[in-house]
Amino acid sequence: MKIPQLRVLVCSFCGRRCIYCRSTGEGWPCNSPFRFINIEDALYVCALYKSHGGTDVKITGGDPVFYPQLVPFVRRLKDEVGISKIELITRSPLIADKIEELIAVGLDVLNFSLDTVNEKMYAAVTGADDYERLIEAIKVCSMLIPCKINAVMMKDINDNQINELIAFCEANSIKQLKLLDIIIDFQDDGAGNSQHIKELYGDISLRDMYVSLTPICELIKKKAVYEAEVFQGGLGHPMNQYTLPSGLIITVKNSENGAWYGDSCNACRYFPCHDALMALRLTPDNKLQHCLLNEDNSFSLEGVTSEEANRVFENSLKLYKNARFVK
Repeated sequence: MKIPQLRVLVCSFCGRRCIYCRSTGEGWPCNSPFRFINIEDALYVCALYKSHGGTDVKITGGDPVFYPQLVPFVRRLKDEVGISKIELITRSPLIADKIEELIAVGLDVLNFSLDTVNEKMYAAVTGADDYERLIEAIKVCSMLIPCKINAVMMKDINDNQINELIAFCEANSIKQLKLLDIIIDFQDDGAGNSQHIKELYGDISLRDMYVSLTPICELIKKKAVYEAEVFQGGLGHPMNQYTLPSGLIITVKNSENGAWYGDSCNACRYFPCHDALMALRLTPDNKLQHCLLNEDNSFSLEGVTSEEANRVFENSLKLYKNARFVK
């Protein structure tokens, strides 16, 4: 049985304005008053996930650094639920203030989002002015815990900076660099930063910023000493993975490789989309969210009994179990 990765969205905001994303991050924009996840609800769902064979949890958002109960959540995931591997995704330099405590309670991997090592470009892409602080945080944290870097590739913005990103990772003991293509469907769901893009780059859209990662794969392949194809829980997009002579692993999430989709995807207006069935997300308003784009493709756990919650979770897993691959 395919087990999706479980991503727990512990908060619904990040304080950024990234041009390829939306203000609520991985959760759908909504009028919910829930900005932070209830820790007991989150632990309960993670325990359900563990009981069905799940082993790894990714903590995301928004930005988890703003979650007031982040440290106790990580500790209880390890000590009470028994999660084997906990990864946290952030773009905030504030993580440096928490990293030693997080390591002490069981955090295994820290994943930074960094699309460019050009300070001016960073400010334009994110709408933030903390580039130097973030770089310093990455350097501090990479000496204490295995770190990864995610970079979204954008046409005529940072797609010519692969070598610079690689050099930065190699110089700072980063274990893995992950390159992702733009989820162009955000342009259509009304939740992206279309106006911000126009303010920066003129009359272009998110779709205009899309760049194929296939040629980039070919360039990286020439540098690699080892090549593989990997999946996330056997789902999502088949990802090209390359190991460089330095030991740096570069993983490329290329939507052109195809993806896994479920029965509920057939009638979706986004099919085939740039997210597909990759992960099961638990949102701050206590919903099990199956994808980034279609809010109907979800189950609410709010106010349900334990028996009902288990049934909802099992129904969610069936969607992934019956998934099919589409080129």
